[in-house]
Amino acid sequence: MSSAEPSTWPPGLPPLLPAERPGVKEAVHVDTLSNGVSVWVVRRPGLPLVSLGLACLGGKRDDPHALPGLSALLAEGLKEGSETLTAEALHERLQGEGAALGASAGADGLSLSIHGLADGLDTFVDILSQLVRSPAFPEEGIARVRALAEEDLATQESEPSFLAVRVLLRALFADHPYATVAPSMSTISAVSPGVLRGEAKRRFRPDRTAVIAVGDVDPGAVLKASERFLGGWEHDALPETPVEGPEVGRFSRRILAVERPGSVQTYLMVGNPAVSRNHPDFFALSLAMTAYGGAFTSRLVTNLRTQKGYTYSPGARLAAFRYAGYVRTVSAVRNEVTGAALNEIFYELDRMGAIELSDEELERSRMRDVGLRATNLQTSSGLFSELMSLFSSGLGAGKLDEPSEKLFTIQRDEIKRASKRHLASYATTVVAVGDLGVIEEHLAPFGPIEVAAAPEPGFAGT
Repeated sequence: MSSAEPSTWPPGLPPLLPAERPGVKEAVHVDTLSNGVSVWVVRRPGLPLVSLGLACLGGKRDDPHALPGLSALLAEGLKEGSETLTAEALHERLQGEGAALGASAGADGLSLSIHGLADGLDTFVDILSQLVRSPAFPEEGIARVRALAEEDLATQESEPSFLAVRVLLRALFADHPYATVAPSMSTISAVSPGVLRGEAKRRFRPDRTAVIAVGDVDPGAVLKASERFLGGWEHDALPETPVEGPEVGRFSRRILAVERPGSVQTYLMVGNPAVSRNHPDFFALSLAMTAYGGAFTSRLVTNLRTQKGYTYSPGARLAAFRYAGYVRTVSAVRNEVTGAALNEIFYELDRMGAIELSDEELERSRMRDVGLRATNLQTSSGLFSELMSLFSSGLGAGKLDEPSEKLFTIQRDEIKRASKRHLASYATTVVAVGDLGVIEEHLAPFGPIEVAAAPEPGFAGT
């Protein structure tokens, strides 16, 4: 294996400027209604716009075991209106306010959002309140949701990246809901208005919900509107279902192959179980992933793309949920260099835990992460999404500035230790999507090859 030391800063360009800590912190106004609804508001005067939404705890991890991916269908079903507001009337009302409705379900939360003119604040809170308190789930609308979900699943099934992540997450998280990538076909078929009404009643509770607003709105006005439309929301005291993280106990390499006959490329995805958003190693590992493969000047890209020419766009990222997380490396390579590319990935993973970052690598990684975050939070939609994520992760609004502060205190030895714990190549799960008859000989030197059984479409099975 050859060394892939990072190249020096190109001649003729100005030197890297030292990363600076953001000087102004966002003021997040936090209140709680008497029934437990949280209200988080950031006022940003100037443009007369607002991003407003409801964040509800429990996304994929709340899905029944027999209905993986149900939360995504529930989110889409909410857009079909309330008991007193049809889907057509809902969208006409929003259009009249210069607004649009969005809905999404993540690993730990489900959200509804409206982005529009700030003058529509009361209307927006009213609509969101109706959608969670008295959703309609009409037959025709849910049939449309099912049909679109089937189309999306068919499209995803044609992508090697989808096939790879589906197999990887099942291998890492077994039958935990975090292993679900998309609704399964059986879930889509089973969805009915009755099923969704039952799920909405079970999941949507005032003490598990936050109103989040960012824009040219007064915090007092948001609180008043929230009290008006959500203050009377009561919910039966149902017993909480204990939520646990997935059991991750495998610490040996595993090679999984997904057959894709005739493919001229191998899509490699190499993953390790990692840390939750609350883990002490989170920020050190975040910087490690940037230096390893999260930026164009990273070790992985320098090695596989610049020096070896094995691939055009390798990359790596950390995905951290509330109760678990994982890291993954991805690279699409020519069939004939499958083994060589995998060898270099293992080399760079282990080098992260063996050799500390140089001063330049550390500074570049900090600048990249701090800069991207600062740029994202400059937009109201970016800040809104970050607050939504904090709530779903069980973190308070006071954690908003923590990443920028932590990124300046993490040192090279901490990054090295976190890398050694979470990036060791001997504990990786490798998923190779390609023509097995061609690439088997390239994968065999790294361990026994398991052919991933074809799972039910949409479920992250192996």
